[in-house]
Parts: sequence; structure tokens; C-alpha cells
Amino acid sequence: MKPETPKPTKRTAHDKTLLASELFQGRQEIRIAFNREIYRLRITRNQKLILTK
Repeated sequence: MKPETPKPTKRTAHDKTLLASELFQGRQEIRIAFNREIYRLRITRNQKLILTK
């Protein structure tokens, strides 16, 4: 019996991948406004992302 090939998933506008380099543009921290709150997204010295309110 032949295994079934997985069906391709539908891509939507919500599936877009953003590059961190495009978001940060050389900065270490950006601010994101969401639901009337401001969040900080920053790159650590260990090249990790931290999101804080």
C-alpha cells in the first residue's frame, strides 16, 4: 500500500514571516503597540528575543 502524500496547507496573509533584521533595522529594541498597550521586543547579548510589557 502506497503512503498518502500530505496535502499542502493553504497559505493566508496571516502566514507571512517577517525578518528580525527588517523589524529592528540595526536597533537592539523596538516598541510594539497592541490593544492599547506598548510592548518592548529586544535582542539580548545572547541573540535571544525578549518581549516585555
